Amino acid sequence: MTWNYLALVADRQQLLSRELAQAVADQPALLDNDGVLAWYASTHRGDENLTSILISRLDDGTNARTLASMLLADPRDLGLAPDAVQEWLRSLFRPDRLWYPPSSREPSKPCPTDSPRTISCGNSGT
Repeated sequence: MTWNYLALVADRQQLLSRELAQAVADQPALLDNDGVLAWYASTHRGDENLTSILISRLDDGTNARTLASMLLADPRDLGLAPDAVQEWLRSLFRPDRLWYPPSSREPSKPCPTDSPRTISCGNSGT
C-alpha cells in the first residue's frame, strides 16, 4: 500500500520513479492501486501495453467506476488511438449481448425534406 501513496510524487523524484518502475515490473499487481495505475499511465503514454493494462482493470468486481474507465474515457490524453481502444473494447462483448451487431448496423436514411418526419422514415416523429 505504501507504493500507492509514493506514486503520487514519483514523477517528481527520478530515483523514486525508477524504484517504482522496478517494483511494478517485479509485482504487476501493484497496478491494482489507483495511485500506481495513474503514475504508470502518465509515464507510459502511448505504450502499446497501456491499453491492455487499463482494459484488464475495468472491472474491479463492484459497481463503482474504476480509474481505468476514467483514463480510457479519452484515450488521446494517454497517447492511445481511440479507434483501436474502441475496437478492443467491442471485441470483449459477445455479439448476442450487443444492442446491434457492429458490422451489420445500417446507416439511417434521411426523410425527404418536403414531407413531415414520420416514424416510417426512421425518425421519432418530431
